Amino acid sequence: MSGCAAPFPGLYPSGSWSRALRTHRTCGGASAGPHSQSWEEDLTMSYVTYKLIHLLGVFLLLVALAGLAAHAAAGHAKEENSGYRSLLALHGIGALVALVSGFGLLARVGFGHGALLPGWIWAKIVLWLLLGGLIALPYRNRPLARLLLPLLPLLGLLGAYLGTYKPF
Repeated sequence: MSGCAAPFPGLYPSGSWSRALRTHRTCGGASAGPHSQSWEEDLTMSYVTYKLIHLLGVFLLLVALAGLAAHAAAGHAKEENSGYRSLLALHGIGALVALVSGFGLLARVGFGHGALLPGWIWAKIVLWLLLGGLIALPYRNRPLARLLLPLLPLLGLLGAYLGTYKPF
């Protein structure tokens, strides 16, 4: 930042918000004000934070799908599932969180607006669409609901592989 130090280093917590405010206050706001580059850098989420939020969204989505598939595979009807609406909401929230944080990850890596996306990103978008559409499957086709249970971890593994190794 600007080289100014806090007068009492142990007094302030170590989070990025407090670091930005601490620097702004102790330096008189001249070099680390709200319009300076360091202020904005301190207030943006890190790559790791985006990744954790992305994984949370994926886990929510997969857990909701697995819950519905397990209930349907056991031969129960949709009307018997007291948590059906909760699982639908969990699935939708997970899908939204995974999508938004995934694009946040792309922004942190440096993909800008209008940039051509590589193939692995398109594969992850197709995977996201597939996982989003699978919510309609369990109660409509029970044999496929049974197949979905071992398939879900493999689809999660495929997404992790694509995001980690970026094969194409």
